[in-house]
Amino acid sequence: MQRILRVAMVWIALAGVALAAADANPAIEKIVVQIQRADYEGNRVALKQLYEDLAAFLENRQIVSRVRYWRGFALWRRALNGFNESVNSEELARDLELAASEFKEASRADDHFVDAKIGEGSCLSNLMYLNRGNRSRLENLMSEARQVFKEAEAQAPDNPRLAWVQGPNLWYSIQQNRENQLKAIALYERGLETIRAQKKNSGDTLEPSWGEPELLMNLAWSNLHRETPDLKAAQSYAQSALTLVPYWHYVKDILIPQIQNAMDTTEIQKLREKDIAASKAGDFETLKSLFTKDSVVMPPGSDFVRGESEREKAMQAMREDMSHYEVLEYYENFEELKIWGGEAMEWGTISGKMRDKRTGEVTASRYKVMRILSKQATGDWKISRSIYNDLPASSH
Repeated sequence: MQRILRVAMVWIALAGVALAAADANPAIEKIVVQIQRADYEGNRVALKQLYEDLAAFLENRQIVSRVRYWRGFALWRRALNGFNESVNSEELARDLELAASEFKEASRADDHFVDAKIGEGSCLSNLMYLNRGNRSRLENLMSEARQVFKEAEAQAPDNPRLAWVQGPNLWYSIQQNRENQLKAIALYERGLETIRAQKKNSGDTLEPSWGEPELLMNLAWSNLHRETPDLKAAQSYAQSALTLVPYWHYVKDILIPQIQNAMDTTEIQKLREKDIAASKAGDFETLKSLFTKDSVVMPPGSDFVRGESEREKAMQAMREDMSHYEVLEYYENFEELKIWGGEAMEWGTISGKMRDKRTGEVTASRYKVMRILSKQATGDWKISRSIYNDLPASSH
């Protein structure tokens, strides 16, 4: 009879533990959802607090591996967001070291929990970057990271989150070259294909299912920074990531503006190339087309040239004058370009040589120039304001 009572008491105790765990789950899940949102929002203060809030559930043996994982995730993403904010390296290292230890504890509690190994491997990789000047520490971190990734690859080689954290290691390998960049991009693409083929969500918030927005973001970044940028692809991937997570601070406020700036810079360079080619060829029709309708030009020793009608007269006079000359050289060297929204400013020098067809005399000229450019609805850029003056002979 006593034995039966003891067994009954054990089962009652176990049932109580199970009920307590079940009661705790909604509270933990709420924190996990908040952690993921704080990560996307770049809210580092909230990530630190949510990491601490999960400490109340560390005694829950049934789900301690997942509690440890999300504590590690909060600090890991706090550090990654910190890299975008130029947080000091000591603080970043503390967060990454604590995160790595949380992931390690999660793996100890559940040796089959591959996502914990993935998180730890990423933390170690980022610590390698922070300790790149400390050879002995770097070698130890490399050894640890290599082992962790080896275990993760053996358990789940097709895990899309593994692709997300291994891509940067390929990209920033010792031999940084175009081939490794393409390998990293291919890895992200395979990860994206895999995660899209999987069920969107197991229904268990504590099980990691993130990855699709992150892979899209890495594809956007990689296409922006590859040796031969694919800006249209970068823009497309970034917009797709933002569609999934409209409040993603990094993508919305940092990455997309960088992509747009690169696209605008490319279009402005096309404007310069048209200007150079037309100036060399004496193509005044093309030169006229490079200006906005309301443009204002301020040439040296002359009045303002305002709008289309005055520009037409000025171009006609220049055409007649230049009919006596052959352009031998024409260069534009802009030292600074600043873009804000649909306007841009650039300044530098324009120089060239031309031969007088009548006498054969060759003359050189050099001007200092500043231009205001305006973006058109078509996406191309035109000259809105331009002022130029002769440079003294001593500075030629």
